[in-house]
Amino acid sequence: MRVKRHRRDANLTRAQVRAAYVLYRDQGLSLRALGALLYERFGYASPHSCANSLHDLFKGEGFELRDKNELMAQRNYRHGHGARAEKAAYKRWHRATFGPWPSDLTRTRSS
Repeated sequence: MRVKRHRRDANLTRAQVRAAYVLYRDQGLSLRALGALLYERFGYASPHSCANSLHDLFKGEGFELRDKNELMAQRNYRHGHGARAEKAAYKRWHRATFGPWPSDLTRTRSS
């Protein structure tokens, strides 16, 4: 892949881009989380604009980004894992965390 020139209007230097990529790669932070962490420090208007800029800068530097499917699996791991492993265990966890299911309430009212 061809490495593009660093944008002149970018708020980050090449060293800062490399440091942000290390956080992205080693800490497992998403671009969205990284943007929320860094946007005020580097003078971006919002976390979203910082995340978009980081994406463009990472691509421009030739860094490899995680696959979209991998990101979705990482984002949904804790919640989605319990439901697929054992449905009864997931329902017990859900009731303990969030209270009864709506269907539980309708059953007790009609009984």
